Amino acid sequence: MNATTLTGSPARQGRMEQLQFLRFLAFFNVFVTHADTLVFFKYPSTHCAYAAVSFFFVLSGLLSGYSLYGKPISLKPRDQVSYLWRKIRKLYPLYFATVLLAVCRQSIPEMIISRDFAALSVHLRQLVKNLLLIHAWFPTGQLSFNYVSWFLSALMFLYALNLPAAWLLGKVFRHPKKYWFFSSAILGILGVTVVYCYLTQNLDMQYWHHFFPPARMGEYLSALILGYMLRSLDLPNRKIPVNTIVFTIAEAAVLLYWFISFHRPGNYWRNVIVSWLIPDFAVCIVFLLGRGWISRLFCRKPLVRLGDASFECYLLHGMILIEYLSYHPNAVNTPLDQAVGFALCLLLTVVFALLLSKNR
Repeated sequence: MNATTLTGSPARQGRMEQLQFLRFLAFFNVFVTHADTLVFFKYPSTHCAYAAVSFFFVLSGLLSGYSLYGKPISLKPRDQVSYLWRKIRKLYPLYFATVLLAVCRQSIPEMIISRDFAALSVHLRQLVKNLLLIHAWFPTGQLSFNYVSWFLSALMFLYALNLPAAWLLGKVFRHPKKYWFFSSAILGILGVTVVYCYLTQNLDMQYWHHFFPPARMGEYLSALILGYMLRSLDLPNRKIPVNTIVFTIAEAAVLLYWFISFHRPGNYWRNVIVSWLIPDFAVCIVFLLGRGWISRLFCRKPLVRLGDASFECYLLHGMILIEYLSYHPNAVNTPLDQAVGFALCLLLTVVFALLLSKNR
């Protein structure tokens, strides 16, 4: 399976397909948060987007480590650039199109027509940052144009760590105490992440915890090491003396725990990253094994297809919500109005995403 979380394409192995639908479940939580004015049912939408984004980073790291295990790694600049180019060419065309659509909705065309070049230069500088996918590194402008694209800015930085991390893990793997090193590294990185979040609690946490790319290194790298270690143990294909019923109970339990965690975000310095680490890792590990009936259900083609389209869903849903609410400002008046708007926006997002992802 592709190492990416949102942009995966199916070079899948064994039981890995069940992870695809988890991506769509995470996207649904992001959608619910951004469609909060249309939500007609009780749902912990305040924190579920934070939890979903954390899950995306964890799953992406896990699959990166899993896919890179055993592969020859070169740290030559040419190889690093080639690796990153393969990643970006899968996601950039649609991203570029959504940015252009956002430009049409904003004031840039009017500034050009009125020759307001002073104001235009400010917007153009921000546009360049967005097109270069570096806007998450700046304390302002992360939500400009396509407001969910900050995630891609952070993800490209994390992708740049994949080859160096895999090269280092390959060196450690030769050591007889490799699993002790791997386990210690995972715990150490997660510990540093917790300390970082605690020490920065008096700063702008929306930026320093959520947007700032290095803040997501702990989730991503610890999961990458775990994925590498699990692949070396070959757990998905190893015979385990536990029956399907037990694994099904475990899958149901971790999904329930993940959902319940949305209601328990912890205090304010934990609710962006720290509160979601245990639920995210639990879901990823149990479903990576793919031994229960829920995993078998998630391997059904329609559900896998939804997972394959999660990247397109993620990039498109915000723009569809904005357009719908701009044309139907009264869509929030009654629960029926909300239900119709919610269903239409979700349906349009999924339909367009399926069409666009078909040839990716």
